[in-house]
Amino acid sequence: MVVLDTDVGSITIREGNRQDAQKVITFMNWVTGEVDYHTYGANDFHISIEDEIKVLELFHQRDNCLFLVAEFRGEIVAVASLSGGIKERVSHRGTVGITVAKRFWRLGIGIKMMELIIRYAEESKVLTKLELLVHQNNLPAIKLYNRLGFYREGVFKRYFKIDGKYYDGISMGLIVE
Repeated sequence: MVVLDTDVGSITIREGNRQDAQKVITFMNWVTGEVDYHTYGANDFHISIEDEIKVLELFHQRDNCLFLVAEFRGEIVAVASLSGGIKERVSHRGTVGITVAKRFWRLGIGIKMMELIIRYAEESKVLTKLELLVHQNNLPAIKLYNRLGFYREGVFKRYFKIDGKYYDGISMGLIVE
C-alpha cells in the first residue's frame, strides 16, 4: 500500500481485491463517460459482480498480473491493471491499462500507479516487456508513458470509432529486466 499526499488530500494506492468488485464496476461505468480515450463509453462496462470478483481473484493467483486501485475518502478514483499472457510463449508480456478520474488528473496518481506496475514487472520472475495502447489524442498519457521510458511501437489505424469518427490507437512498449 502507498499513500500519496496530494493537494486534495491523501490518496491510497493498493492492490485490488474481491471486495472492490462493485466499486470497480461503478467506477468504470462512470469514468469512461468523462473522456473519449477508452475502448468503451459511459455505462458500457458490462460485467456482473460475480465475474468481476473472478477477474480480481485471477489477478492475485497469477505471478504476471497486478490490479491496483486508488482510493480517496473510500471511493475509487483510479484503477491500473497489468495482465500478463496466459500461454507460455507470451507470458513474459504484460498489457497495461490505467484510468484516472478526470478531477484527479495531474495529482501524481497516474505516474505513481505506473511506477508501481513497472517495479512489479521488474521484480517478477516472468515479465520482461510491458505493452499498452493509447488513444492518439490522449497527449498527457503519451507524455507520461514516454517519461517512464515507453517507446512507440506502432499505430493501429481506425482503432476507435466514436460518434462516427475514427481515431488511431498508438501502441507503446517498455522492456523491463
